[in-house]
Amino acid sequence: MLKIGVIGCTGYSGQELVDLITKHPNVELTCLTARFDEPKVYAEVYPRFKNRTSLVCEVLDVDTVCQKVDLVFIALPHRVSMNIVPKFIAKGKRVIDLSADYRLSAEEYSKAYDKEHTDQENISKAVYGLPEINRETIKTANFIANPGCYPTSVILGLIPLIQDIKTAGLTIIVDSKSGASGAGRKAEISLSFSEVDENFKCYKVNEHQHIPEMEKILTEAAKGEIKVNFTPHLLPVKSGIFSTRYFEHQGLPDEEDI
Repeated sequence: MLKIGVIGCTGYSGQELVDLITKHPNVELTCLTARFDEPKVYAEVYPRFKNRTSLVCEVLDVDTVCQKVDLVFIALPHRVSMNIVPKFIAKGKRVIDLSADYRLSAEEYSKAYDKEHTDQENISKAVYGLPEINRETIKTANFIANPGCYPTSVILGLIPLIQDIKTAGLTIIVDSKSGASGAGRKAEISLSFSEVDENFKCYKVNEHQHIPEMEKILTEAAKGEIKVNFTPHLLPVKSGIFSTRYFEHQGLPDEEDI
């Protein structure tokens, strides 16, 4: 039975992880941490877990966590994970990071997230955790960088097409809609109920931080440069993503072949 810990268990991603782990027959949830002033029973913070875990959510102490887990999920914000991940890797623990801190090269990351990467020693060791393209590598990886939300929705629909066509200079137009929880669990006016309800808006038009991730993975899959013209939209719903991708190309197969 694989023993699992979740660092940052109170955010939306952390809650989903706890939900999945407590339903999984081959793993055991043994440790939860979050930024509280003092330890709290997780099921008291989130009553839906009342009959599923009795764990206390602790303040993070790496040594204590390492005594309880075989593998740790890091569900912390971008720019924060890079301060925590190397501590667990140094202890020999398997790590799956949900932030964007290890999906790109250090140079690409600094451009996309406007911050110098502080863990360049480990950034090149991370396996991109999209099983549809890296399944065998993921199986034996000690360090996995979980894909971004928008990139997952875009990449999965495109790879079956672009792998078999000449892609030099190809630009793909992507139109994506997302629920409000994609921005994370934080207090922000633009994400409040009165701002989101009955509203629909675009944001970060063709400058979203996920564009480099999309272009990197798609370019690697196609073995030729691909550019993405990306427009994300915020829907008045809690969760979910719907992405539509457009491109014209003379080398595309016909509908029957697709």
